[in-house]
Amino acid sequence: MSERDEAYVKSISTGQTLVDEILLHRRVELFVEGHRWFDMLRNDEALDHTGSGADPDLYLDGFSQAKPSENPKWVFLIPQRELDANSKIEQNVH
Repeated sequence: MSERDEAYVKSISTGQTLVDEILLHRRVELFVEGHRWFDMLRNDEALDHTGSGADPDLYLDGFSQAKPSENPKWVFLIPQRELDANSKIEQNVH
């Protein structure tokens, strides 16, 4: 961090505060690389673009979503043609 930000001071945080700092820096470092979705899924975080300046009309259903444990839309469903082709596959919904 000090290579990129001369004002950076090493964190002395512990516990959840440290985890939150790590996740924030991960968001900054990996911006636009597609990791945020997996982090939100892994950490059971809701999606909410309120106050971001984003236009809700452009996001359709993706502007605000309940956390993955409450919302099956976070799971990629197995395509119907795959289910039709193999009777031993079951749809992966919670």
